[in-house]
Amino acid sequence: MPAASRSTARTSPACRRIGFAPRAALIVTANYSRVAEVPRLPSEVVAYAPWKRPVLDTGDEALAWIRLALWLACGVAAMTWYWSLARR
Repeated sequence: MPAASRSTARTSPACRRIGFAPRAALIVTANYSRVAEVPRLPSEVVAYAPWKRPVLDTGDEALAWIRLALWLACGVAAMTWYWSLARR
């Protein structure tokens, strides 16, 4: 492509105006005329992601305490390492 056609292609009106067709979007309308229904009990709350607590098998409690101690030890080590690097 010659140099003259490259410069005109960049500045031509067709390249500067690119039109996009409008698309339907999510339209949200608020209704403030009603009274809000607040849940009175924790069981009335709608769970968006229901979660059940994991149940430990027999003998897993010791392993859970060891994992917790390891997590805490790693956290203390990381804070100590960060503190030593931040003092420099």
